[in-house]
Amino acid sequence: MLFHLCQCIRKKKKKRGYNQAQKLAEGFSTVTGITLIPLLKRVEAAETQTDKDVFERFENMENTFAEVNLSKEIKHVVLIDDVITTGATLAACASQLTEKGIKVSLVCLAYRGLNF
Repeated sequence: MLFHLCQCIRKKKKKRGYNQAQKLAEGFSTVTGITLIPLLKRVEAAETQTDKDVFERFENMENTFAEVNLSKEIKHVVLIDDVITTGATLAACASQLTEKGIKVSLVCLAYRGLNF
């Protein structure tokens, strides 16, 4: 199963005209033949991560996502994101899925270190 990580808030999507993580997931699905199924949704708008340190970013993501379309048939998913900065968003999503006994793999386009 393939899951795209939809972390782009509507305001950013409206500004850009598209969701880059969505586009990445669609391309990955086309190339691999793995089905694209949204499994999580953002249930609470998190504050911007821009000015937060690593700990604050992880704290900010707690309880931000909820499951949708989650069936007992799903045993392994691929979380897809465009850029990993601290991994807080991916960790929050993965936590929701691993609590249900689902194996999680990660795919990202880029990694941006925080220069500690």
